[in-house]
Amino acid sequence: GLKARGNVEDWLGKVEEAMVNSLRKLTKSSILDYETKPREKWIYNYCSQVVLTVSQIMWCTEVSSLFKENTIEAMQQFERKSFSNLNKLAALVRGQLSKLIRSTLCALITIDVHARDIISGLIEKEVDNEASFEWIKQLRYYWDSDIDNCIVRMSNSMYVYGYEYLGASPRLVITPLTDRCYLCLMGALQLDLGGAPAGPAGTGKTETTKDLAKALAKQCVVFNCSEGLDYKMMGKFFSGLATSGAWSCFDEFNRIDIEVLSVIAQQLLTIRNAKLAKQNLFMFEGREIKLVPTCAAFITMNPGYAGRTELPDNLKALFRPMSMMVPDYGLIAEVILYSEGFESSKVLARKMVNMYRLCSEQLSQQGHYDFGMRAVKSVLVMAGALKRSNPDLNENVVLIRALRDSNLPKFLVADAVLFTAILQDLFPGVEIPSNNYGKLQLAIEESYAINKLQVIPAMVAKTIQLYETLLVRHGVMCVGPAGGGKTTSYQVLQNALTKLYTENNLDSFYLPVHTYVLNPKSISIGELYGEFNKLTMEWKDGLMGLTVRHCVQDTSKDHKWIVCDGPVDALWIENMNTVLDDNKMLCLANSERIKLNSSIHMLFEVQDLAAASPATVSRCGMVYYDPMNLGWRPYVKSWLKRVSSHLKQEFQDYIMTLFENYIDEGLRFVSKNCIQAIPQVDNSKVSTLCALLESMLLLKTSENDSSNDVAKLQSLISSVFVFCYVWSIGGNLIESSQDIFDSFVRELFAENHDLRMPSSGDMYSYYIDLELKRFEPWEKIIPAFKYNPETPYFDILVPTADTVRFGFLMEKLLSVNHSVLFTGTTGVGKSVIAKGILSNIKEKANYVPVFINFSAQTSSFRTQEMVELKLEKKRKNILGAPPGKRIIVFVDDLNMPKLDMFGCQPPIELLRQYQDFGGFYDREKLFWKELQEVTICAACAPPGGGRNPVSPRFIRHFGLLCIPTATNTTLKHIFKSILKGFLVDFPVAVRDMAENIVAASVEIYSRMSTDLRPTPAKSHYIFNLRDLSKCIQDKTMTSRVFSVKCGMGGASSQNNQDAKKSTSMSSLSPFPKRYFCS
Repeated sequence: GLKARGNVEDWLGKVEEAMVNSLRKLTKSSILDYETKPREKWIYNYCSQVVLTVSQIMWCTEVSSLFKENTIEAMQQFERKSFSNLNKLAALVRGQLSKLIRSTLCALITIDVHARDIISGLIEKEVDNEASFEWIKQLRYYWDSDIDNCIVRMSNSMYVYGYEYLGASPRLVITPLTDRCYLCLMGALQLDLGGAPAGPAGTGKTETTKDLAKALAKQCVVFNCSEGLDYKMMGKFFSGLATSGAWSCFDEFNRIDIEVLSVIAQQLLTIRNAKLAKQNLFMFEGREIKLVPTCAAFITMNPGYAGRTELPDNLKALFRPMSMMVPDYGLIAEVILYSEGFESSKVLARKMVNMYRLCSEQLSQQGHYDFGMRAVKSVLVMAGALKRSNPDLNENVVLIRALRDSNLPKFLVADAVLFTAILQDLFPGVEIPSNNYGKLQLAIEESYAINKLQVIPAMVAKTIQLYETLLVRHGVMCVGPAGGGKTTSYQVLQNALTKLYTENNLDSFYLPVHTYVLNPKSISIGELYGEFNKLTMEWKDGLMGLTVRHCVQDTSKDHKWIVCDGPVDALWIENMNTVLDDNKMLCLANSERIKLNSSIHMLFEVQDLAAASPATVSRCGMVYYDPMNLGWRPYVKSWLKRVSSHLKQEFQDYIMTLFENYIDEGLRFVSKNCIQAIPQVDNSKVSTLCALLESMLLLKTSENDSSNDVAKLQSLISSVFVFCYVWSIGGNLIESSQDIFDSFVRELFAENHDLRMPSSGDMYSYYIDLELKRFEPWEKIIPAFKYNPETPYFDILVPTADTVRFGFLMEKLLSVNHSVLFTGTTGVGKSVIAKGILSNIKEKANYVPVFINFSAQTSSFRTQEMVELKLEKKRKNILGAPPGKRIIVFVDDLNMPKLDMFGCQPPIELLRQYQDFGGFYDREKLFWKELQEVTICAACAPPGGGRNPVSPRFIRHFGLLCIPTATNTTLKHIFKSILKGFLVDFPVAVRDMAENIVAASVEIYSRMSTDLRPTPAKSHYIFNLRDLSKCIQDKTMTSRVFSVKCGMGGASSQNNQDAKKSTSMSSLSPFPKRYFCS
C-alpha cells in the first residue's frame, strides 16, 4: 500500500497516480467478472463508478455484436432483455438498502433507461449499421485492447477515460437536450475549445457540464463568477487547471466585467496554443508551468438577466455555443420516479407535468413563483423520501402529498384554492389523508406559548410548512409583507427542533438549531463577501465568508441557519447562486471555494422578490406569509398578557371587547376612504394603539385598583381608548382625511354609553384629563411663550395646540419605548417639535437625545459611525446609554438617503437591523454588537421631491403622526410671539407694529403660494413655511424696509418677469395702506 512518506507534494502526486491505477485495474477485472455473475449480484461487488462504466462498456459491446447479426429480431430481443433488467433493478430499489447501494442503483437505472430508449429508437428507425449516425451520435464506452484502456466515443470525438474517483454521485437523466449538449461539448473538446451552454435558469447548463465530467471521469470545479473577479484571480485559476488537467465550469460567466473578459480571452488562448503544440511545459503569466492536455474550461450564461455583459469576440471564438431552452420535464420526472421505486412512473410523470403547466397558466403572476425544473426536482426528492418511509402507500397519494407539501407554502390564499382544485381534477377520487405532525406540532405550539405568543392554527401550519420546505431545500425564502410573522416563525421552529432533540426524539432532523442573522443590504458588497485592499492587495474576509466558514468548521450535526434578513436583489444574491443550487459552494473573489455541508441552511427573509432574477427564485424553496393569516388579535392578546400584572382581569376583558368592537371597522374605513401620509401596515397602527393605552392607562388604573367603582373606571378606559384610537388609527392621515375620520369616529362610538365625547370641534382638538376623567381642549395646557434672544432663530419653539399635542403623544410613546415618526409637509415644525419635547423632558425622563441628519449621500457606514460615537462602550460587544439613562436617537429627514440600483436604502436597513435584532456588526472585525437602552425616533416629509419611500418593514416599528400645516391664525400667533419678543426693547410705536407686520407677511405668503404655482418651466416655485419664517427673521423696525425684505424673500425664487409682476410697488401697494397707515 501507499504510505505517507517524503515531501507532501511528491506523496500527493503518488496518491493521485495510485487512484488512477486502482480504478483502471478495478474496471478491467470487473469486465471479466461481469461475464461470470448475475448482474444483480455483480453490482454489490464494485464501487459505483466502476459499476456504471463497465455496464456501459458491456452494453456497447452487446449492441455492436447485434449489428453484426444484422437482424431486427435480435435487436427486439435485446430490447425485451433491457426492460427485464430494468424491472429487476427497480425491484431492488424498493427493498431495504444502504445509502451507498441505493445511490448506485438510482444512477444505474438512470443510465439503463437511456440505454433502453436508444435501443427503442434504433428499432423504430430500423438502424442496422454500426456506421449509422443514429448510433455514432450516442456516448459510447469501449475497452480498447490495443492501448489496454477505456475510451469514450461520440460522433467523431474520442476521449480516454479519466479515472478520477468521484464517489457514488447521482447521475443526470439524459434527455434529447442533454444528448445534443454532450455532442456539442465533446466536439469542442476534440478541437481543444471550451463549451458555452446558454439559456434561462433551471435548464441544466451547469449540471449537464458536470455530468459529462462524471461520464468521462474528470474532476470538474464549478465556480460562480461575480463582478469582483479580476484577471489575476482568473489567471491563478487557469494555471491550476492547466497543471492538474481538471475541468472548470464558470457559472454566470457574463457577470464578469467586460475589461476582465478581454484579458481572460488572451489567457485561454495561451493555454489552447500550448495544447495544440503538444507542449508539456509552457509560459503562462510570466511563469513556466506544466500542461496536462485534458484541462478544459466551460462557461454557462443567463442571457438578458440583470448585471450581465456581452462577451467580446476574441472570447466567443474560444467556446462552442450551445442553446439550452426547455428540458423534457416529463421524461426527467418519469426516470427519477422510476429510480425511486415508483411502478406507475409514466402516468404520474404526465400528471405532474400537466399540473405544473396548469399552475403556470392559471395562477396569478408572483415574483416568488417558479414552476421550472428545480421545482419539479424538489417534488421528486420529496416523493422518493415519502415512498421509502411509506412503501405500502398508494403511489397517487404519495405524489399528491409531495406536490402539496412542496407547493402550498409559497401560494397566496386565492392561488392555494385554485391549486387544490387542479390537484383534484388531475387525481379524481383520490382521498388524501391529512398529515399527522404529532410531536412536532405540539413542540411548535409549546414554543409559541413559551414566548408569550398566541397559538394560531394558521401560523402553526405555516411554521410546519417552513419545516417541510427545509427538508427538501437547503435555501429557503420567507416572503411576505411587513408584520406577517416571518421572523417569529423561524425562531419558533428553531426552539421546537431544539426542544425535540433534548427530549431524545429519533428523527434525524430533530437537532439543535443555531442561527446567524445578518442584513446583507446594511453593509457594502465588499464587507459582505470580502475584498482586496487596493493599496496592499491584501484580502479581507467578508461577513458571509466568515459566517459560512465558521458553520463549516463546526463539525457537529446541529443545524446551522444563516438568515439573510433584508431585500434580495441581483447586486448581492447572484453571488449565492452556487450556494443555493446542488453545488452548495460559496465562491469568493479571491477564488476561495467553501463547500457547505448538509447541516447548513440558507434562510432569506424578504418582503418581495421584485428585484431577484429567475436564477435566484428557481434555486430556493418559498414560504409565503400573508399578514391576513395573522391579523391584529394575536398582538393585542399577547400585549394584554404582558401587562396583566397591572390590570384586573375584568378590565382586560373590557379592553379586548373595545378592540373587537371598533378596530376592524376603523382599519377598513381608513384603507377605503382615507389617504395616509406614509403607507402603514395595520399591525403597526394596532401596536401604536397598545403603546398609547399602556402609557396612559396602566399607571392610572393600578392606582385606582383599590376603588370598586368599576363603571367609572370603564368610562375612563373608554375615553382613553377613543383618544388613543384617534391618534393611532388616524394619526397618520393627511389633513383632508382627518375630518372624514373624525366624523366616522363620532358615528362609530355613538352607541358606547360608557363614553362622553366632546360635542364641538374635532376629536384631534381634545386630550384626556386623567384627573378630571374627561376630554379637554389642548388650548387649556398650552404654556406661555418666553422669548430668549440667545436661542438660534430656527430653534425657537412657540407653543401652539400642535406643538403641545404632538409633544404629548411623543412623550407618552417614548415612555413605553415605542419609536415615533413625525411626518408632514416641509416646514410644519416636525424637527422643532421633536427637539423641543426631547429637550424639555430629558431631565425628568432620564433621556439623552442624539440628533442625526440624513442627506442623499448618507451611507450605512457613516450612520453606524454617528450612532456609535454617542454610545458608551459597556463591554467589547455591548454599547448603550450611560447608567440609568436611555438614548433617544432622533433621525431628521429619514427618507433622504438615495436609493441604490434596486430601490433600497442601506442606512435604513442598518437602523432596521437594530429595530429587529437589537444591534449591528462591527465594521472592522465583523463581530455582533448589541445596543442597549436605545430608542429611534425620526421625522420625514412624505415621499417626493428627492425624498424616497422607506421600507414598510422599517416603518412598521414606528407610531406615525402626521403634523398638519399651520392655519393662518396659528402662523400669526407664532410669528407675532417671536416678533414681539424681539421688539421688546424698541419704542412703543415700533412694538405696536408687530401684529400688522406679521398679518401682512402671512397674507403675502398665502397670496404667493396660491398665485405662483410651480410649472415645468418654473419648477422651483415651491413656497413653504420656511420662506415666511426667513421673512420674519429679516424684519427691521421700519415698514419701508419690511416691504423691500418681503419682496426680496419672494423674488429670490422667481424669475425676472414674475418678480416684476408680483413684487413691484403697485402689486404690494394695498398692504402698506391696509396695515401701516392710520
